[in-house]
Amino acid sequence: MTGGEPAWLWVLTHLVTAGVFLLVGWKFGREASGRPLFDFPPGPAPSLAPGEECDPWAQAATGAPAPGSGVDNNETLSLP
Repeated sequence: MTGGEPAWLWVLTHLVTAGVFLLVGWKFGREASGRPLFDFPPGPAPSLAPGEECDPWAQAATGAPAPGSGVDNNETLSLP
């Protein structure tokens, strides 16, 4: 460290580097075990009132399965 650099910059550089290594290690560890990086549902599914239609945006926000969710992006879907 030279005299022209602020001391907090040295500490911040080490903390950011440690955080990057932690997140990259977590990502590769999850992928090595066959699970995606974020595999947990963010919240419970919304309850519907009688006669109310299901909102696909609300289902997607809660991680509910949608039709065609297991299809690769490169495949063409034929929805009924």
